Amino acid sequence: MNAAQRREFDKLAKAYKAHLTAQEAAHFLGVTRQTVVRRIKAGQLRAGQTGRFWRISPDSLRAMLQLRQEDA
Repeated sequence: MNAAQRREFDKLAKAYKAHLTAQEAAHFLGVTRQTVVRRIKAGQLRAGQTGRFWRISPDSLRAMLQLRQEDA
């Protein structure tokens, strides 16, 4: 994650404070909501479920971004 991405991520995390929805995480990752849900179910992205809605912590999303960058 480069400095610009880190600043954008930190700004996003502050705006949402606690957790992001799957749709918000998908927007930030540049993938679809379904891809985020598949990654959650595959254990690649840590998240909790409240009813039928997934909630992703900013730390979990940050870890996913770092893994994606290492793979690239």
